[in-house]
Amino acid sequence: MKTSAIDRRSTTMSAAADLRIYALLPFRGLVNAKSRLASALSEAERRQLALALLNRAVAAVADAGVERIAVVTRDPLLAASGLDPRAEVLLQDNEGLNAAVRQGQRWALSGGAGGLLILLPDLPTLDVADIRAIIDAAAPDAAVLAPDRHGTGTNALLLAPPDGIAPAFGVGSAARHRRSLALADIPITDVERRGTHLDLDTPDDIRALENARRAADHAPGASRSAPKVNHHSSGV
Repeated sequence: MKTSAIDRRSTTMSAAADLRIYALLPFRGLVNAKSRLASALSEAERRQLALALLNRAVAAVADAGVERIAVVTRDPLLAASGLDPRAEVLLQDNEGLNAAVRQGQRWALSGGAGGLLILLPDLPTLDVADIRAIIDAAAPDAAVLAPDRHGTGTNALLLAPPDGIAPAFGVGSAARHRRSLALADIPITDVERRGTHLDLDTPDDIRALENARRAADHAPGASRSAPKVNHHSSGV
């Protein structure tokens, strides 16, 4: 029996709905936040920017219906510094981004989550539609990867189960995650959207954001962030 595109989408959405998905946002803290932007922004501006980006990410995952949200951080004052209260705070046990993610994987497993969305909270154009696109692509025993604008980094990774692979965030992480998923025989769905492409870490990223906004301003009839979703089996 042939399956229509609508049937396939319904099946995918049903599979995602069956998962209890948690979200994890690793966040170093507000002290000396966004240090790579120090040549462009003052410390107060960088602190304000980092908190705004974090709260934008919390709002997007909350509005998308994720069951629980945690921010794992080494900043003990974060909760009292304006963090969206819909997020739980996990004080980070060990140094480093991947240690923070491993701690979040343990948190998700202990809570009974079927899937964990790991989202780097530095995406200035992220919105709820971007998160829904990732969740809609999720399925048991599978992964969803949203790369950065260069295609080399990982800005979002949804794993079902939450500990499907060990995290390998950092420069060139997309290839490492694909390799680990292939070795674990876990199929990957790529989700590419403007909201998950553009992160904000360096002065070049600020220029890219300004260019994107100018392009949007000159294309009033253009739709925002049309989804580009490529489904494929695991492979490097």
